[in-house]
Amino acid sequence: MEVRTLTQLYRHSMRAHPRDVAFRSRSGSGWTDLSSAQFEEMVEACAAGLLVHGVQSGDRIALLSENRPEWAMVDIACLQIGAIVVPIYPTLLAEQVAEGPGALERGSFPGPLAADERDERVLARLGEGVAVH
Repeated sequence: MEVRTLTQLYRHSMRAHPRDVAFRSRSGSGWTDLSSAQFEEMVEACAAGLLVHGVQSGDRIALLSENRPEWAMVDIACLQIGAIVVPIYPTLLAEQVAEGPGALERGSFPGPLAADERDERVLARLGEGVAVH
């Protein structure tokens, strides 16, 4: 198979080198493992969910999250549907996200994605026009 795009590279790598533990993340007091197959299913479900919510090729999706498997999942799902991920560092203050260089403009995103309640609180402080999914 000739690999010509990042999504083709992702699919080829996951299928050519399947792993029982492709991702491991902290969960409560322990760890949660994700296999290559489970991750692929989650990416496909995320891509389908983005499409259902009206995200189209060329749309920008602001992603506010710590380093975690879900970040990679959303990033790859966006690549698959042609959306553009705009990462937001979770350590930024809401004012920095709203008013700093490269600030989110109201109505310029179909909606940012927040990984947890803390991220949702930061995005909520940005005001109207910023929907959290």
